[in-house]
Amino acid sequence: MRFTEIGVLAACSHTKSRRIHPKLRARSLQAGTTESRAKNWIERVEGIAGEMRAFNLYCGPYWSGVANLWRKAASRQGAAPLWILSAGYGLIPSDAEIAPYAATLSPNDDDSVAGAVGAQDLKAWWNQLAEWPGPSPGSARSLLELAEECPRTLWIVVGGSQYMYALADQLQDVHTADGHAGRYVLVSPGLSGRRNIPAIEKALLQADSRWEEKLGRGKVTIGIRIATHLFERADGNPNAISSARAQMQQEVESLEGLKTPLRAPRSDVEVLRHLRVSLKKQPDVSFSRALRDFRDSGMACEYKRFRGLYQEVKESLHAKAE
Repeated sequence: MRFTEIGVLAACSHTKSRRIHPKLRARSLQAGTTESRAKNWIERVEGIAGEMRAFNLYCGPYWSGVANLWRKAASRQGAAPLWILSAGYGLIPSDAEIAPYAATLSPNDDDSVAGAVGAQDLKAWWNQLAEWPGPSPGSARSLLELAEECPRTLWIVVGGSQYMYALADQLQDVHTADGHAGRYVLVSPGLSGRRNIPAIEKALLQADSRWEEKLGRGKVTIGIRIATHLFERADGNPNAISSARAQMQQEVESLEGLKTPLRAPRSDVEVLRHLRVSLKKQPDVSFSRALRDFRDSGMACEYKRFRGLYQEVKESLHAKAE
């Protein structure tokens, strides 16, 4: 298939924190199945009017990178579509009017939307959002509908592995409909092409830490930097993206990059025990230093969980000192 333009499709979760309505924080959803939580969430967003275009609500270095890639495509082509994979609103165009919200598909976040951590749970949430007309009635709500609306657009899709798992059914629908004509290229840091459905495996550009040696370090922005490098490697030509992707896939194997350390996960009890010993020896050790020492010793604990346990031990030791 010959394409005439490149579009950018980026996963986003939290908008700017100011003025977020309490009901539009996923942490306020009651416990229950993912389907019931999604239906409750949809009722909430339907009842709160959008305040501004989605493009103007997202922020941070990741979104700046998305906007920069989109501007490059628009400059090269004269115009370029920009769509968003929103954990709070589903698939939306960047000019959709939405309200500030806090919701993410990422686990271990206070505003994680899924009732459990797993691909089926993520797909359940996303499929519920797809059944809702959304903030721009009449616009595409699935990747297949988007492909039908923009038959000559090649999409560079950027997002974490949770978003790709959530999109798995929709990607497979596109794969089945047109034999995977290469209209979606997935850039998802940390997601392996192995043991994935064909629609993901054939569309994925491996985006791991090895690229950080070449494009600069930064886990939050590495995905969009890889996507931008892909665009530039193809000189903005949508029909050159496939070969550029293949070249980059081969090239990544030769990059020395950063070796991912093998760390052993530790329970709360084990982390607390470690922190008590460390903080008794060094009462003034900072959280970041404590976490770095913990990981350097070959142990693993999620950032937010470690932060909470660190604070618990600090407060406990302070109370004893009084």
